[in-house]
Amino acid sequence: MTADASADHAAARPRDDVAGLAEQVAATALSVPGVVRLHSGVFGEAGTYLPGRRVDGVRVRDNGIEVHIVTAWEANVLETADAVRTAVGRLAVPSSAKGRPVDVVVQDVAAPAELVQGAAQASGDATSASQQKEST
Repeated sequence: MTADASADHAAARPRDDVAGLAEQVAATALSVPGVVRLHSGVFGEAGTYLPGRRVDGVRVRDNGIEVHIVTAWEANVLETADAVRTAVGRLAVPSSAKGRPVDVVVQDVAAPAELVQGAAQASGDATSASQQKEST
């Protein structure tokens, strides 16, 4: 193996560690009760870019891990964020990630299902009323 090939191999390994870590963090965060989904950030900044794909809602950096979540309406936001922080902190992560602080950002709170359904129904009622008015 040449020096260049061994440098390439060494450079690829941390990327593999980051990919595995980002995916583990995402799966762990999503398994916490009260987490509806991960959020990619207001401008799409919260994500880990990997070859050919992206893990939305997780940023793995040298100085820490960020997890961006959307909580359920009925969930206690602080308790949910703390549960995510604890769960992610307990992961069996590569030694290169040990000791990194875990920051949890609550990007949004999901509306309760009955509000979403009510809004959709009201929107449908308004649309059909508008269409009836136009046809007369």
